[in-house]
Amino acid sequence: MYITLEKNSLGDIQIEDQLIKKIIHKDIKSNIDETLNLDVRVVWEHETTLFINIVINIEDRNNFSIDQNKIINSTYELIKKTIGIQPKTVSVSFV
Repeated sequence: MYITLEKNSLGDIQIEDQLIKKIIHKDIKSNIDETLNLDVRVVWEHETTLFINIVINIEDRNNFSIDQNKIINSTYELIKKTIGIQPKTVSVSFV
């Protein structure tokens, strides 16, 4: 899959948040657990700082087990390799 990245007049990369969300969602579903009910939230600050929050909805808290660090590390690597930006923060929330 190829992703087109555009630069604005200042040379900053422009990419749709929806695309980043889909990439992260697909990565987690295919590499970690396809049964997860998750929502990805992306926030840009000053067009260069990226914050990502991955919200996982849990139905049965007693039988739930997941490696949060695996999700965070996978997301850092994915974004850095895909768009060449190191996210400032990647967090995982359980609801």
